[in-house]
Amino acid sequence: MFVLLASSSMLHAQHWISTGLRGGAGINLVKGNSLKSQLEPSGMLDVDYTYYWRLRHLELGIQTGVLVGYTSGGYLSSINESYSNTDYLGNQMDYTITASRVFEQTHSVAIEVPVMFALRWQGLVFNAGVKVQVPVWYSNKQQISDDLSIAATYPAYGVTLVNQPITGCLNAADLMTSGRQDVADVSLLLSTEIGYEWTLTPADRVGLVAYFDGAPYCHMKSSNAATNIIQVAPISDATNPVPTVAVNTLVGTRVQKMNYLAFGVKVYYRFDVQRHMK
Repeated sequence: MFVLLASSSMLHAQHWISTGLRGGAGINLVKGNSLKSQLEPSGMLDVDYTYYWRLRHLELGIQTGVLVGYTSGGYLSSINESYSNTDYLGNQMDYTITASRVFEQTHSVAIEVPVMFALRWQGLVFNAGVKVQVPVWYSNKQQISDDLSIAATYPAYGVTLVNQPITGCLNAADLMTSGRQDVADVSLLLSTEIGYEWTLTPADRVGLVAYFDGAPYCHMKSSNAATNIIQVAPISDATNPVPTVAVNTLVGTRVQKMNYLAFGVKVYYRFDVQRHMK
């Protein structure tokens, strides 16, 4: 009986290839210190292969393929940092650094490989499974509000200086930084798609589906060792008592855990390989 069923299913096997374009929004849900994430646009181009076999009125199958696309993230916070340094004489300097707003936007290009269960019934389409996401390029742009204050107090003298050369200071151009960063970790996404497809010919169809992707574990762990967004170095040169001020990224200093979510719609065209080859 099993052999007969297997043979019957093989007779009704179908091989479909589809190309599609998906667009929507994504957000990185973050766990961190006083950090909020924002929805940002995302989009992908995908090529899929689906193997279907017919079971009565249902078509069941397995889908895989390659997706290449763009994702982005937005992160908002403020700065309220305190730490101590010393000057070239060994005097303690207690820093208090504040800014009302710091915003970082990230951009990445990623490749995704899905392995999904596929179901098709009278035009209705449902796919569910997993995707492996591999980022190949990642960059960021960060803007700090111009009310940044770098205040240094000398406890030994009872003196507080704010935004002076000896405390370290930044000009307007330094408040905006950008660059390319280390590529994020590989992520495992849980994915679902549901929609409808229309028959053009027995061998050609077009479809529209809504999709949802979610990463159940940390999407990206920062490798940045810095703990402060504004890091003032100790003064070591008596002839030039001006400390170096480093500006670190919001994501690199605040994020402890990140989980990616994305949703949107996908339009696609698919064709039956076997019928087109006849």
